[in-house]
Amino acid sequence: MRIAIGWLLVGLLSCLGCGPSGKPASTTVVPTKSARQQDEAIQKSLQNALAALQPDRFGVSSDAERSISSLNDWAERVRKQAEEEGHRWTPHHTGRLLQSLPKEWIDQIKLERFVSRDASFVRDAIWTNSIATLATEKSENDLDRVIDLFEFVVRNLDLLPSGEDPVPLALFGKVMLGRGTAEDRAWLFAELLRQRQIDCVLLSPRKGNADDRRRWILVGVLFERDVYLFDPYLGVPIPSDIDQPKSGLPRVPATLKDVQNDPSLLAAVARDAGDEFPLTAESLVSPRAELICHTEWLSSRMRLLQRELSGDIKTIVSDPLENSDDVSGLWSRVVGHAAAAWTDEDLALWAYPERHLEAASRLSDDEQKKLVKMTMPLGAPMVLVNIERKKEGDLPEFIFSRPKRDLMKARIQHIRGEWTEAAPRYLAARLYEIDPPTSKEVAFDVDGKRRARGFIAQNYPRVKRLHEAAADSACFWLIQSQAEQHRPNNAAKQAIQYLEQHSSGEWTEPAKSLLATNLARQKKWADAIKAAQAIDSQHPSAAGHRLLIERWKRLRAADADTE
Repeated sequence: MRIAIGWLLVGLLSCLGCGPSGKPASTTVVPTKSARQQDEAIQKSLQNALAALQPDRFGVSSDAERSISSLNDWAERVRKQAEEEGHRWTPHHTGRLLQSLPKEWIDQIKLERFVSRDASFVRDAIWTNSIATLATEKSENDLDRVIDLFEFVVRNLDLLPSGEDPVPLALFGKVMLGRGTAEDRAWLFAELLRQRQIDCVLLSPRKGNADDRRRWILVGVLFERDVYLFDPYLGVPIPSDIDQPKSGLPRVPATLKDVQNDPSLLAAVARDAGDEFPLTAESLVSPRAELICHTEWLSSRMRLLQRELSGDIKTIVSDPLENSDDVSGLWSRVVGHAAAAWTDEDLALWAYPERHLEAASRLSDDEQKKLVKMTMPLGAPMVLVNIERKKEGDLPEFIFSRPKRDLMKARIQHIRGEWTEAAPRYLAARLYEIDPPTSKEVAFDVDGKRRARGFIAQNYPRVKRLHEAAADSACFWLIQSQAEQHRPNNAAKQAIQYLEQHSSGEWTEPAKSLLATNLARQKKWADAIKAAQAIDSQHPSAAGHRLLIERWKRLRAADADTE
């Protein structure tokens, strides 16, 4: 039963500067009936493909191969129509900027036909485009939008313990499960920014191996005439107001020039966060800069698709490195930025996203088993549909339904930004371990439910564990949904309830974090400090919370001075 429940969900998760190129010039003609029918057929092929790739359908009621087949059918019709009209779609081949890439990357970029992995890429682009809007609805200005997107990333991706190897998944799958690495946070942040047409780079000290996963990284956001610094390990923007904070959570990021010109800024971060923070002004004088993208963004097939993604379905799926027509390529935009501390020769592509997606497309047996275990709670509930006895005097046999996946559906709603709609399903899931889900045909009174719960625990431990894990996750995700709706008081209350009811749950440390930050949003400095101090010192988020604790102490002292 354990394997069956998990494998039902693996498919969902494992599948789990910008501008289109111009269309070929053509003479305006009145379309014939046949041409109109052909246009309608082309649009229908595209609409079918995109409908199947919506985040609430892909992996639930559709599959990758069918979606890719629809996209290839659409692309073939587009090319055929162009040739009939005397035009020819010219694929974008690699130029000098790409020649240093591995051959297999260049082969992926040159592909004109869509491939299986493109399904999760398009799904993630549609999703990040939507979230980039929803998560910034209350932002007051453009810089606020950038900070709010970063805070969304930190809330939704708890850091994995140091040394734990993540199962490679597409970004939607990572957020569904709620855990990732600092690299995953940087990657997701970059994709959200891309949908807002804001460029960024990965920054790190030049010393050390470029592929060393333990190196300390920053995301440099190329905003107006500055490069603002965000730390995915600490989970905060590098604060420019560290000694005289202006808000509970940093809202004034330091720039690259700030930290280069004032060594005391990063020294203060290291002082507050602890000795493990290695960055200094000297280490960032000439940092390594890497573009956060992968082969889908650079490919010919996505350039073709980008031409059609406008209006109601406007989504960015193509971001080529090189200039084309009147559109500046990603490489040119980053090199030419006013605050660039790197040259054309210095800039490189970050290998992590491409290698990660390639690994996600061919999970090992061990990774598949690990993913089965991780996805188990999403299958809940399993409904008790019948009780049978082979003969009188025998113990009853409980017959359960297949996993209903209600929690998975709630989680998808949550990840899509439908926080209010997800809440009732989360509330129902919280009761799974207390009130065994039963069909209408199986009626229990209060005492009968108590006995049934004990019988399930004794005789069907896998069902019990499934419902316990689902209740644990649902209770935590309720905290998140309140935080996403900017309800710090409700989020703090939910966090307290979680910690009281699930003291040894899977989400205790991130629940403490959400409790602390939502108390700080209410300027309850003493309570926020106490909540953050309760976080396990070995948890990867501990360094970031040490920095916040010192920040809140200063704010508490400042408030006391004004009383």
